[in-house]
Amino acid sequence: MQTFRYSPLADPNEIRLLKLLPGGFDDEIQLRISHHELHVPQKQQSTKWAVKQLLDTLPPEWEVHETYEGRYLFLRTSDNSRNVLEESWEHPDPAIPRHMCHEQYTDNFQPRPDENDTGPWLKLECRESLIIALRHLRSAQYPRTLWIDAICINQADEAERVRQVRRMGMIYTLAALSSGLGPLHMSRRDEFFCILDNGHLVLDDETWSTIKELLSRSWFQRLWRLQEIQLANPRDSLMQLGHHAIKVSHWCRVIFFLLISRDILPPERFLAVSSAARMATPVAGAGCSTVLDTSLRKKCSDPRNHIYGILGLASPGLASSISPNYAASWTAADAFKDAIPQQDRATLVWEFAHDLYAAGFSSAEWAFEAPGVLRVTGAACAVVSGACTPVLPTASDDEGVTIIRSWEPDGINTLPYLPARAGASASRRRAHLINLSMGMYADHAPMRAELPSLQQLDDECVEAGLYLPKPSSAPPRPEQTDTPYGANIYDILRHCSNRRYIHTHEGYMGIAPAHTEVGDIIAVFLGCENPVVLRPVADGHFRFVGLAYIHGLENANGLLGPLPHPWAVQQKRVYGDLILYEFVNTETGAVTVHDPRLGDLGDWVHTPADLRVPDSGVPRIYNGTFARGTEVMNSDLRMLPEALRARGVPLRTFSLV
Repeated sequence: MQTFRYSPLADPNEIRLLKLLPGGFDDEIQLRISHHELHVPQKQQSTKWAVKQLLDTLPPEWEVHETYEGRYLFLRTSDNSRNVLEESWEHPDPAIPRHMCHEQYTDNFQPRPDENDTGPWLKLECRESLIIALRHLRSAQYPRTLWIDAICINQADEAERVRQVRRMGMIYTLAALSSGLGPLHMSRRDEFFCILDNGHLVLDDETWSTIKELLSRSWFQRLWRLQEIQLANPRDSLMQLGHHAIKVSHWCRVIFFLLISRDILPPERFLAVSSAARMATPVAGAGCSTVLDTSLRKKCSDPRNHIYGILGLASPGLASSISPNYAASWTAADAFKDAIPQQDRATLVWEFAHDLYAAGFSSAEWAFEAPGVLRVTGAACAVVSGACTPVLPTASDDEGVTIIRSWEPDGINTLPYLPARAGASASRRRAHLINLSMGMYADHAPMRAELPSLQQLDDECVEAGLYLPKPSSAPPRPEQTDTPYGANIYDILRHCSNRRYIHTHEGYMGIAPAHTEVGDIIAVFLGCENPVVLRPVADGHFRFVGLAYIHGLENANGLLGPLPHPWAVQQKRVYGDLILYEFVNTETGAVTVHDPRLGDLGDWVHTPADLRVPDSGVPRIYNGTFARGTEVMNSDLRMLPEALRARGVPLRTFSLV
């Protein structure tokens, strides 16, 4: 039998489709490969309102939530509790047109029937894993039309790969079948979805064993599978599990339900679910940093695909700047530099930073100077004087705990935490605990119900042996559990992975990138939520090392000094990932969005983030907008560079290379 040879795609709009002919499970696999034109269907103008708009139309006691499939669920709750009294897929006000609450869909791509489905049989070499998948996908009665990148793209034709990779996002969007994961090993498929029984979480051993085995498959770690899940049609895209198929939306619904059941789910089960949730959490069209961060967590055989594999997920602006190049001389670094314009690379520093309020609501000030120098305004706050052993990504859980235990600062129970900007009431033990959690505790973020209090976290850290008292042997492993530690300890291990503990000459302690060295500078850039680590190099320039968590430099302390007693900063999530920072008087309970360290706004008006339209274009890291007449800015005018210099803040320019 002759070997199959690809014929070129004659038209830029053409793709290959394969027809999997019917047969028994063990029969020889027979495919028909043909060319078809793929035209992007014209997208209808959506008449569906955003959640924020619908909220203004609801009667009292009603609220609206969006499901994973994009449907709106309307709930009526009681005044005094979160008890749901009524729920509906329809708006409670019949006067609201239905098209404002429901998306109008267009038909999926349907290939034309082959004009000529005859010809000699040819041999096609495939990986064993693909052959197994095709056996499970094959029907005994009827042919199935499939698109499989390993077959439908001529991998030996570099020009074709470039063209087809750019179209993969659209193909995934139009496909009715997401992917095959192999057989599902359980006695009854329905048990997979039996996680609710009379309002209580039910996960018998067989069901959990199935979920765990499924989540551990390499399919969920592959980069290209990320696009399949993210871009799947929410109405009818399927995941093939052996001979059975489930809706992608049902799978994601199961994962998200388990994710919010942290208080009920054993730690080892929650950890497995939280990893899978990253696959299902929508990132399509998100900012460059969000998409890149998600991509870098996945595996691919060609590192250049960490860039090219996000084409379908990237915003139109980012996607248009990416031109796949698979030439042998073209490296992953070349792919990144080519995809992200030089002037935009600077913004990644700000985008990757999150939720620490290190620079308050200041306005970023930077300028790019060719060739390759970025000048950024900020304040130098500390110099690294000590760097502990890092927790490498390859470290086991027990190794990570042992290394973190070695980070315990001297005098953890007897010495105060002394940096001038940290506040007089801080203790070394409290500062160390906050650093290990990287600020993720309930006292600081009360809207995160799954987070522990500092006291609870302290108790768990002592029990796990992360610090006092130091155990003489390895921490005991509870019997009959998949993992030896609780979910909060695993959060700390995750925070500290690929990082090391540092001390500074000024008395600060914190968590920094694993390659941080003695002599590195800790700085706060204006407009950036995290302190940054910089390394001095030749000619007064600096090299960006990474982001850090330094207790005492959050909450704009590095620029404005510590908050006056008894004020504290708390986070409040108001819309999606949007964080609103509030200042709480811990004695009176008073809450305000105005920083007590700053003066009066004068004739400027501050519109908090929870009152503005979500798609206004204002970056999410700000608390809202500041306006005076027709003049509007998305940073606090009292923290503009000139205002901070007038306060005596020692701002300087850092030249990054």
